[in-house]
Amino acid sequence: MSARVETVEEAARVAQAHWRLDRHTALLLARPADGGLDDLEPLIEKAVTAATERGVSGQAVTPFVLAYLHEHTGGRTIAVNKRLIVDNAGLAAEVAAAFSALS
Repeated sequence: MSARVETVEEAARVAQAHWRLDRHTALLLARPADGGLDDLEPLIEKAVTAATERGVSGQAVTPFVLAYLHEHTGGRTIAVNKRLIVDNAGLAAEVAAAFSALS
């Protein structure tokens, strides 16, 4: 199931309801990148096409695509992804604090 929440408090309430139902599954919470990657979809398609043309398949496709994106964006994808990791860690901390306040 997919859902969207707007606040950390709402995310905490969703988690609380999920676990109160005795669910033994994980919840995945992530935020989109703040700008910087909106123009990547056409480049991703080019990268996948290039992988196919070069015979890259299976588990090798992802590293190929990431390297292609890095090369063709001048390293912008790495900078944006690093920031996204930090932002998601901060989001997790905020939701954990909100969750603990519910108990």
